[in-house]
Amino acid sequence: AGRLAYEAVETKEGVDEEGEGSSKVWMVATSRVEVRRWACVGKVMLVAGLVAVAVSVAWSQAAGPKEDELGKVRWGIAGLGRIAHDFAAALESRGGSVAAVAAGSLPDSEARAEAFARQFGVKRFYGTYEELAADVDVDVVYVATTNQLHRNVSLLFLRAGKHVLCEKPTGLSAAEALEMLREARRRDLLFTTNFWTMSFPATRWALRDVIRRDQIGEVLAVRGDMAFEAVYDLQDRFLSSELGGGAVLDMGCYVVHFFVHVVAASVARSPREVLPTRPDLALTPADIAAPFLQPILNHSAPLPRLRSARVSVLATGHLLDGLDNPVDVEAAAAVDFAGVRLLLGTSLQRASPFTIEALGADGLVRLEPPANCPETATLDRYRDANLPTRNLVLPCCGQPRLEHRTFHRPLDPYPARYLPQEYPNAMGFVYAAAALESCLTRATPDAPCLELDHVPAWTQLATQLIADEIISQIRRVADTY
Repeated sequence: AGRLAYEAVETKEGVDEEGEGSSKVWMVATSRVEVRRWACVGKVMLVAGLVAVAVSVAWSQAAGPKEDELGKVRWGIAGLGRIAHDFAAALESRGGSVAAVAAGSLPDSEARAEAFARQFGVKRFYGTYEELAADVDVDVVYVATTNQLHRNVSLLFLRAGKHVLCEKPTGLSAAEALEMLREARRRDLLFTTNFWTMSFPATRWALRDVIRRDQIGEVLAVRGDMAFEAVYDLQDRFLSSELGGGAVLDMGCYVVHFFVHVVAASVARSPREVLPTRPDLALTPADIAAPFLQPILNHSAPLPRLRSARVSVLATGHLLDGLDNPVDVEAAAAVDFAGVRLLLGTSLQRASPFTIEALGADGLVRLEPPANCPETATLDRYRDANLPTRNLVLPCCGQPRLEHRTFHRPLDPYPARYLPQEYPNAMGFVYAAAALESCLTRATPDAPCLELDHVPAWTQLATQLIADEIISQIRRVADTY
């Protein structure tokens, strides 16, 4: 400001020739006294700016790591297929540390592990999962095996003292999920399922800023559909029962897991009810008996209302023909949990809008496609039909829309050197990995990292139990074709 004032005075004679322009300059600085005053103002502004920068830096440090900050823990990867490729690409491109990899379930496993390690610049590779478990320079293992191996491989790493991020589904049954969670809790380790949907900013905005803050009123229903036409290959995981395939475990579990979180967020609108930090998992597989889901909720539900909530499931679907143990390839289910209803569609035979919506009395929030890894969420708020309408004429079957809002957080481009990309929005793995790293680095001996805030243990169990019941009902009533 001081420099501008001096320049204005020095150029007074030149500007004066322009006539009207000189009066404008002299309004800025008409005397040496004003110049000094402006110089003082400039100094004050400079000091204030420096203070603001210092405060901003201090605040960002106090606030902790960013939601996508990586590089604080040493990763191992077990199972080196398509999804592991995208996970490694996302981590490496954002500074994550992959210390070792292992391919242990297919022929030529060591050669496959070496090729994978060479592609991503990983120093150590193994042909067995046991060798990776023995690596003392690995803190956490991403288990990206096919579904039928999740239990055994995760238990192997937990018993070796490693934290585990297990790809969804948690297991092939609630009994398997419970066993892994209990093993981790016994050892003060983190075991969590990679329901990466919950780590996306769009999903967290929908749950935290919309539903918990009562932007759409009482949530009454969730509607979601996720499907695609899988290539008919019985050796691939999608259609193989031996590999833990099927539509519900592959895509439907995303919708169910989001539904469970919506129920919790909806109930949590009451300020008197709080989420626990360490739910009790002291259960045995035998506890997972009728009435469906009740034993889990009695011990580990996050809210008082959910501990007494009942869950009802009505499901139908189709099984793949021509197999001794066919998988579900089409599923439709209605679930009622604590007064919130889920309408679920999932398939391995058809197209899908790939959206999930939470529907409230006064609006709806939607995860836009692909809803399992959304960059975008939208909110539509409507006028409460019970409020006085004054002179407003309402249509017989509609409410006036008050607001339409969009939340969008784009992902970084997929690194070209690792193309082809295997899954949509694969760079979103950064969010899931960073949330886990943040939890582990903030842990202390007195407060270990036992679960992630956005994927509590009870939600993994509840999701698996509901998925189990849907599959069980389809197997009982489906027409095999």
